[in-house]
Amino acid sequence: MHCKVNAMNWQRALSILIRRRALRKSAHDAQKDALQQVEQTRQECDSRCGQLERHLQVREKEVGKLTIRIREQERRIETIMGESNERQSKVEGLEDESEELIGMVESE
Repeated sequence: MHCKVNAMNWQRALSILIRRRALRKSAHDAQKDALQQVEQTRQECDSRCGQLERHLQVREKEVGKLTIRIREQERRIETIMGESNERQSKVEGLEDESEELIGMVESE
């Protein structure tokens, strides 16, 4: 009977040991899977970050080009406005001159 008790205890102990190993393996596998998912997510994020940085650089270059074009257009507008003011002054001067001439012709 003592042998039967020892055999039963041995079987229970072995059964408990097997369950514990299975739980450890399961926990280890879960941890390994979680770490792989974290690494995969990190790689995906790094990849997406790289894509976004390249996209941002392209957009920054486009903004720079547009800024240059806007400045050039502003300079052209200033030049045209200056020329327009000069022409307006000449027109006013010619109008004054023509009025003087008309006045001289009328007085003669």
